[in-house]
Amino acid sequence: MKKEELIKNLNIKKSTIDDKENTVEWKKPYLVQILKQPYPVDNTKLGKLANAFSFGCCGPESFGKEAMEIIGKLWSWEYMGAVEYEFGEAPKAMKKICDYVIKKEYFAGYIEIEHPESVCNEHGGVDVWNKKNPKLITSKVFILCHKLHASYVTEFIWKVANSQQRITRDYTNIAIALYKGEKKLLYSSIAIGGLNLDNAFIYLTYEPSIQKMIEMFGLEVNVHK
Repeated sequence: MKKEELIKNLNIKKSTIDDKENTVEWKKPYLVQILKQPYPVDNTKLGKLANAFSFGCCGPESFGKEAMEIIGKLWSWEYMGAVEYEFGEAPKAMKKICDYVIKKEYFAGYIEIEHPESVCNEHGGVDVWNKKNPKLITSKVFILCHKLHASYVTEFIWKVANSQQRITRDYTNIAIALYKGEKKLLYSSIAIGGLNLDNAFIYLTYEPSIQKMIEMFGLEVNVHK
């Protein structure tokens, strides 16, 4: 499905930052915290330590112990290795998302995007596509964002999945998240989505985590409020 058709088929108005009644600024997505499959040992000391130190959680607005344990059931965190991700940026973004949900100002639902198929390379990793003979396929992605940002988020995911160039601060590993074959990578390296820190939105491709998040947040799926 083409980008324009995708946004049109969402059956929502073009997102805007000019809505005077409910202005929510949209920024060009720059910082995307990679989300990975939850650690299978999240109830052990090893799992808790791995999750706690996998990203910048220092600063006055860091996740508390209870929050880390709850989120640990949904995903684990990739260590991004840049100072921009430090000092509680992920907790700040998650707080904004929770505010959207509490105020019923969110969009939650599946979108379908057309993109080049991810393939295994000769080293056992995953490439964005087979550059010699790219094959277009359609994949489902779950998004949770502010209701005014739905079309922007859709366009961003389409761009990052179809671009040969990096368009964010760091690679998003979306090729791994969209890969449909058997993921023969280290368990902790399997990306399932991302958390954008600039605009506070989540996208996921891993169904067990999606269903857990829908249940935990009490989300109404495919409803534009």
